Amino acid sequence: MVRSLFLMALICSAHQCTHGGIIFLFEDNTTLIGSGLDNQPFGSFTVSGLEITATASTGSFNATSSGFGINQSASGDDTDGFDFEEGGGPGLAEGLMISFDSDVWLNNIDVSSFGGSDEIMMTFSSGTFATVSSTGTTSLGNTFVAASDPITIATTAGNYGNGWSLDFIEATAVPEPSSLLFLGTVALLPLWRMRRKRHGV
Repeated sequence: MVRSLFLMALICSAHQCTHGGIIFLFEDNTTLIGSGLDNQPFGSFTVSGLEITATASTGSFNATSSGFGINQSASGDDTDGFDFEEGGGPGLAEGLMISFDSDVWLNNIDVSSFGGSDEIMMTFSSGTFATVSSTGTTSLGNTFVAASDPITIATTAGNYGNGWSLDFIEATAVPEPSSLLFLGTVALLPLWRMRRKRHGV
């Protein structure tokens, strides 16, 4: 049994045990998460058994028919995006913090409406693990994040009034130890059968 668990740990380490990620769709005011967070500073949502909690870095989230971001009262703010400079001048850049109710591998993030100078940094307790600098999907390399470790998604460059919009985050729940044991046992069955054949059992 110990050998099975050890081999399964090696298999998961090499392949991240990803069996199709869960898409958390923010995108606009037609999605469950986008509409649920509209005009709210935070909120939690469960998709396919995995719960995500999102908290605005400042003020409240804003979802429109064309995007998802933060709406500031200052003149010139991109109402459905995340700006670099809050309130039209230097200060806390708009962004959000997310966390999950169980350990996950972060697979991808997708953003839209990126300007040429925009940049996003994603950090958790051990530091920055991803930088996003273009529209579309950015691979997060199946980064492991513990349930107790919130992820900060911060705008680190760009122009005020030229905000980016969060479309989706994809994550895969890390299997429970009992699931790993089962998968390890199944993975070793062919080896066990070959061994029995070789020894004429």
